[in-house]
Amino acid sequence: MCGSTEFDLPAVAVFPFENLSGDAALDRIGRIATYVLSGALEEIDSIRVVSASAAQGILAAVEPTERLSGPAVMRELRDHTLAAVVLEGSLVRRADTLLFEARLIDTERAVLFEGLTASGAVADPMAGIHVLRQAVLVAVATRFNLGEQYAPSYGQTVSYEAWEHLSYARELWGADASERRALEQLYRAIETDSTFDAARGLAMIWHVNLGEFGPADSIAMELSQRIEGLPPRQRWQLAVQRAVMRRDRDELVKAFRDWKDRLPNDNRYQALAGGLMVANRPLECLAVLDSIDPRRGSHVDKAYCHHAAGQYRRGLEQAQEGRQRSPENVDLVIQEATGLAATGESEAAMRLVAETLSGPVVEDLREHDLRFGLQVGVALELRAHGAPDAAAEALDRAVAWYRERTLRETSTAADRWRYARTLYAAGRWAEARAVFANLSVEELAAEPSLLAHNIDLSRLGYLGVLATRLGDATVADSIDSQLATMQRQWLWGHASYWRAAMAAAEGDSIAATERLAKAIDLGLFAAQWGVEYPKWDFH
Repeated sequence: MCGSTEFDLPAVAVFPFENLSGDAALDRIGRIATYVLSGALEEIDSIRVVSASAAQGILAAVEPTERLSGPAVMRELRDHTLAAVVLEGSLVRRADTLLFEARLIDTERAVLFEGLTASGAVADPMAGIHVLRQAVLVAVATRFNLGEQYAPSYGQTVSYEAWEHLSYARELWGADASERRALEQLYRAIETDSTFDAARGLAMIWHVNLGEFGPADSIAMELSQRIEGLPPRQRWQLAVQRAVMRRDRDELVKAFRDWKDRLPNDNRYQALAGGLMVANRPLECLAVLDSIDPRRGSHVDKAYCHHAAGQYRRGLEQAQEGRQRSPENVDLVIQEATGLAATGESEAAMRLVAETLSGPVVEDLREHDLRFGLQVGVALELRAHGAPDAAAEALDRAVAWYRERTLRETSTAADRWRYARTLYAAGRWAEARAVFANLSVEELAAEPSLLAHNIDLSRLGYLGVLATRLGDATVADSIDSQLATMQRQWLWGHASYWRAAMAAAEGDSIAATERLAKAIDLGLFAAQWGVEYPKWDFH
């Protein structure tokens, strides 16, 4: 473990402000106070901040029934976050006034070393929050001997109404199928306060997450015009998102590496590792992950990178080690199952898949992709590593599982899309073609759990490959011509990818290799940001 992960670097874990007023309507004010204080601390280059959501998750895993002030919990929290200080707070109401209290706790001794208070009007509490913000910054700077580095301006001039819109937007973003409403609220925050660059930056990130690169690029250009006035964290986020939109692997890795070099710590090493994974540099990623304290939970990424580098046994060991700590983590389950499949342990892989699918189904958008990866991804791994019978059995089960979903009255276009992809993976070409053909681009684009950007290209590509496999030369030639002449921003080589897949289906390995190389040159990422495609065609 490198020295950067020890306690010599200042780190603060921030917990959400607790609303003690008994009035749930004031919960949002507590969230705003948390955002402002956490954001101000994150502007300081020489300290690391563990976000409120991350700190809450760690605390829930460590000891959900014990109070935060318990010494044992503090020691566990310190062990997991490597944070020397915890910031927690609360608010109470007295008539038309809100009383805020922030508490700074030494995690090593589990003692309070600073208690800070401020007050503000219920109707507009920002003045009180800003007084508390300044006091917290001074206390943290004093604790860590930061000199004059405690003067960041995060949220200092933003109106309360704008913060309300941002807070509501964050609530909606975490709810199923509410991303579009969340973005609407975020734009209301920007309209309410034109100086709210943090909201603009968040809108840019959310547009990228939704595959909407046009609006994201417009925001990036706007922020680039005043980049020197942005806090360091927002400058970094802007650099990352611009590299993503331009599919510039070198610039993407540089942005993450520069951010890590400003303050080497586990969080930033982890971010750099993620950038290297997206840029398809698994060996470099592993070297970076070796710099991270193993207690920080990098097993998923290590398992993935070992597997991507062809080190299947080591990937399997990482996944199994991680599951000893987090047995219900589906990402780790997938990595363990694919590792078992790659190392010839097909029966164990299928048992693990069956055990996981026997549990309760969580209707969460991300869970859809996890279940697809668990069923279809593991089956294709079995096929690729010499277990065709086990793969066929697994794919038959997956087809039955998705067919059952499409028969429900509540089934969606996303359910049918995944059913079509499963049929495709199973080699049921005619059935897959029929399902894909009956899906319209409009209904797919309206699905919140699908990558809507370039969904028409994905559908066209699948239909082109299927036409090739079924010997429909007229349709295949027509689709190949459309793909060859397609001109559009943010294609990143995906049209060339589908032409490569069609050439591969036709048995033309030379053309397939040339087109795949062209796709990579044009920006094809290991991660499927912006379009969906079956990477297993080129395992």
